[in-house]
Amino acid sequence: AGVGHGRGKRFEQKVDLGVIAKATPGFTGAELMNLMNQSGLTAIRKGREVISQADVFEALDEIQAERLGESSPFSAKQLSGTPPSLLRKRMSIFATAKALVGCILPEYHELARVSVNPSGLSSTFAHFVPQEESVETNVVDRALLESELVVLMAGYCAEKLAFGDKNVSVLGNADVEHARALARQMVCEYGYGKSVGMLTLPPEEAADQETKVSHDMHALVDADVSALLEQAEVKAYKGLAKNWRLFEALTTKLYDENNIMGTDFASLIADAYRFDSSYLPQEKKEKIVYPDHESEIFTGAA
Repeated sequence: AGVGHGRGKRFEQKVDLGVIAKATPGFTGAELMNLMNQSGLTAIRKGREVISQADVFEALDEIQAERLGESSPFSAKQLSGTPPSLLRKRMSIFATAKALVGCILPEYHELARVSVNPSGLSSTFAHFVPQEESVETNVVDRALLESELVVLMAGYCAEKLAFGDKNVSVLGNADVEHARALARQMVCEYGYGKSVGMLTLPPEEAADQETKVSHDMHALVDADVSALLEQAEVKAYKGLAKNWRLFEALTTKLYDENNIMGTDFASLIADAYRFDSSYLPQEKKEKIVYPDHESEIFTGAA
């Protein structure tokens, strides 16, 4: 669909319209046409007649930021009074965490681009596109859903590690709520709960506490949802803590440059992995209050 709506536009040779198509699932023909037009305008603003991959994703960022409006966790309404420099730093931490954790998870999608403050807008985006196998088979398995939970928890965990348990902002609220909803769906509909197991039930039944049976089932569902979220939190903490200096370097780069394309982000990670992994400094670990289930996060840390 993206190829058809890109006709008449001049693209750089390395632009991958297949990646763009996978990054815009559910877009109507009119929305894709608007994206192509916005991409052209973005290129013109930069003094070019040929559209780059970065132009397309910048236009996509703008469109999605406009859709969110004041409901965005980064909107002026949500974060009134926050100094711009601090907000931008937190946003960079938030976005980099999702991008890094998504890249190092073996069962997750490929990063297309990560951005902060696209075109001056108070938003961040980490665009992931499905791998070819997922697109061809159209199969979503448990490993992918669990990885999605880890990525959704990454921004929240990064703020805890960077600023301390008592200084976490509202930036991660939407992702945490999304993670809760996904975990409940995994338990109630897909049978991925340890306690509930294959005794699946619709989400609305899980909330029904009118009878003793439904109340007991509700408690089991809550326990399974919490377990999935705790496991995701552990993995997000581990991924960030073990690669802390890399995370800091990537956050600074995003803060300075506004956006990093997925291929460049992956190259930076590959270069860093040529050296020994670096855990969170001891002085920072001592200042963070972790949940009880995080006690083994730094097992084996230097």
